[in-house]
Amino acid sequence: MGQRIRRHEVFIDGRTLVKNGTTVGHKRLHRLPRAVTARRMKIRILESRGPPLLSAVGLHFDPHKPWNATKTS
Repeated sequence: MGQRIRRHEVFIDGRTLVKNGTTVGHKRLHRLPRAVTARRMKIRILESRGPPLLSAVGLHFDPHKPWNATKTS
């Protein structure tokens, strides 16, 4: 089916925008600058090619990874 979602936004508790982006492909990850606490999460699809399909959505917190870590070789 390919990537159908072209632009999206991620909100917590219905109002607070925490991330936006383009394309949602296999295992799309958004890194947040800090931990967030919320009761609800909403994904708003702003632009798509055909009907958007999401098979799963998940949240993950890694307490051992520094928030501002940069990749070094």
